[in-house]
Amino acid sequence: MTGGCLVFDHLAAPETLRKLSQAGFRLVLACATEPGQDLRAELRAAGIEDLFAVVLPSAQLGVSPDSLIFHRLIVAAAGCHPELILYVGHDVRGALAHGIQAACIRPTGLGPGEILPFGVMLIRDVGELVPC
Repeated sequence: MTGGCLVFDHLAAPETLRKLSQAGFRLVLACATEPGQDLRAELRAAGIEDLFAVVLPSAQLGVSPDSLIFHRLIVAAAGCHPELILYVGHDVRGALAHGIQAACIRPTGLGPGEILPFGVMLIRDVGELVPC
């Protein structure tokens, strides 16, 4: 996948995010937050605020990260068709339920009894998404 949008539910390594941005991906951070949590300040402190086109903190938006409206906001923020979006995270069920492709992060692989939903890519690290 190149030239689409990657949506993260957490922060990845700054070097990896830079490579993905340079490869032409639009980066969006869409995650569950607590009231008062300032994601922009965290991104500034990490030196990566400029890499994200849009930041969607659930608490500041007043929506649940599992809600239909949150996933509609993700599609709007991505600025492209849903089939060009890849949601990258630990819990991808919400994205799948709303027609968004997903990559599930499991650094040690799937847990005992865990089943990967059909069509979901399993990755151990976000760095696996960087084009060669």
